[in-house]
Amino acid sequence: MTAACAAAACGDRLPTEMAVESAAPPTSARTSEVVGLLKRTEPLAASLSASAIIGPRGGTLQIGDAGVRVDFPRGAVSTPTRITVTALRGANVAYVFEPHGISFHTPVTISQSLQGTAAWRSSLADSLGGAYFERLLVDPTESFARSLEKRGGHLKDSKTRLEFSIEHFSGYMVSTGDGPIKVDILIDITGR
Repeated sequence: MTAACAAAACGDRLPTEMAVESAAPPTSARTSEVVGLLKRTEPLAASLSASAIIGPRGGTLQIGDAGVRVDFPRGAVSTPTRITVTALRGANVAYVFEPHGISFHTPVTISQSLQGTAAWRSSLADSLGGAYFERLLVDPTESFARSLEKRGGHLKDSKTRLEFSIEHFSGYMVSTGDGPIKVDILIDITGR
């Protein structure tokens, strides 16, 4: 598969990898919950990456074959910074962003096309959101993963695209909501 990757950065060509403090209010909920993973209908045969230098004037990073676009508004970073987004190989709609740990002055928007996913023209789209992970810890069926932070999502363009904002980089996945219900079972093994 040939990756059609496009990157556009508005000005500023010097690469740096400097973390900046976020002035934006948090729009997330810290969790340590298991969430469902959105699946691609055709898994990515290989990981796909795109990089660009994003400066104070903002910019865009896009991986067309993965259906993801990342928009950096003016002022998100204060110095030119090399940004990389990698769509992870396989069926999960999951990404790793670098430099790891960078925070933004203004929130960055991730836009995910739902075409080519299980949510395309489906009521599943109504439950989608973003979810932050440090390592993609999934169950053996790869249907669920542990999320450290949930990101509220907004459906756009007649439910064909999901948008959510982030204030820092690491890994993000598109979540289908909470995972399986955890039930504690007490078994009496004392005999009668």
